[in-house]
Amino acid sequence: MLAQIIYAGFDIGEVTCPTRYEADSSSINLASSLKYGMGVVKTRLEFRLGRMGLLKGTIFSPMEKS
Repeated sequence: MLAQIIYAGFDIGEVTCPTRYEADSSSINLASSLKYGMGVVKTRLEFRLGRMGLLKGTIFSPMEKS
């Protein structure tokens, strides 16, 4: 979602939220880490190719005005 917002040229703001992490609540296994990482790489590649006009029909297609 953030990549689409940046692609569309919108500004992004952040609201802080106090958070407390417990030792057992912030762990992720290797398989999940790799799956997430590959998704990030795929999204970044689609973003760049969309900006270059080389990839159409993805989440980074130009928005149509109605």
